[in-house]
Amino acid sequence: GLAKIFTASFTVLPDPSPKIEWQTSYLTLMEQYEGYLQANVDASSEGMYVHNRGVGLPTGELTISLSGANPNAFTLSRTTLPSIAAGNRENVAVRPKLGLSAGTYYATVEVRDFTNGLTTSFDISFTVSKALVLNYADLRFMQLPEGYTLEFLEFVDQVKSVRVENWGVREVDVRMSLSGANPDAFTISGASKSAVTGDFDIGTLTSYSDQTFTIYPKIGLLAGTYTATVTLRDQNNGFTVSFNVSVTVIPNP
Repeated sequence: GLAKIFTASFTVLPDPSPKIEWQTSYLTLMEQYEGYLQANVDASSEGMYVHNRGVGLPTGELTISLSGANPNAFTLSRTTLPSIAAGNRENVAVRPKLGLSAGTYYATVEVRDFTNGLTTSFDISFTVSKALVLNYADLRFMQLPEGYTLEFLEFVDQVKSVRVENWGVREVDVRMSLSGANPDAFTISGASKSAVTGDFDIGTLTSYSDQTFTIYPKIGLLAGTYTATVTLRDQNNGFTVSFNVSVTVIPNP
């Protein structure tokens, strides 16, 4: 038989279907401190783009929603978007809500195209840090012998200076109290004590200012281990921070 060789060519056209995609898979918003203001929220907001990466057809109308661990901690500038033509994009701003307490908040931002059965999402996080910051997380004094004196504590560097800083944007009026098992086992100086409440007045701190007070084991403690919790509270906004303090006194040989 006869055989004939010929060349055939054809073109494979790209899939014309729309393809929706966020510009990132994870977004961390700018950290703020307790009491942050609307201006701080605006600075923390991020505009995110939804792209139609397809080369042919437009998307349908898009729906934007929040889910995950803390969806109520965020707001969206838009919850629906119009159809996006191939190669185009639309912007959605994501903001943290005002009034969140200290902690880290997580959510998922999802966009859905119900017309074409498409969905894509990205995760978001936002951290609120405490406005009141201390130079101690916990304070453990060295082991002391019975009969120690204030002069001895000063000599061995056991009169400790505690610095309170206001890293937030709001003015704070700070009071301090001792609680726990042995609040009377420690002496505070550098702060006046209320005869009514027993709290200590640390003072008013404007944004990014600080104040100090000193703390040391009470003179005359008998052998034993003593613990307490030192709590500082802002009277204006309710911000708090605390640390634990402890000391062990041993009998003289």
